[in-house]
Amino acid sequence: MLAFVGACNRNFYNPTATQVLLWRNNRSPAQAVYRTVRRKIEPVVPPLGVNTAGDRMVASLVGDALRPMQEMWSSVAAQMV
Repeated sequence: MLAFVGACNRNFYNPTATQVLLWRNNRSPAQAVYRTVRRKIEPVVPPLGVNTAGDRMVASLVGDALRPMQEMWSSVAAQMV
């Protein structure tokens, strides 16, 4: 019986005294019961116009990458006028 309790404790299962006695009196395994649950999968896309941390990060990265090009084109346009 101690082997059963030890095996349960190694698997983080703490049977009650009644469960241990039931196992001791009837050691044959019970028929397994399986249950499936269908989960609704919803997209995780924030609505437009929401100022999230990801939006701010992308805007910062894109802005930093395009700023030198923007400055170059504005200086070219200023020279043409």
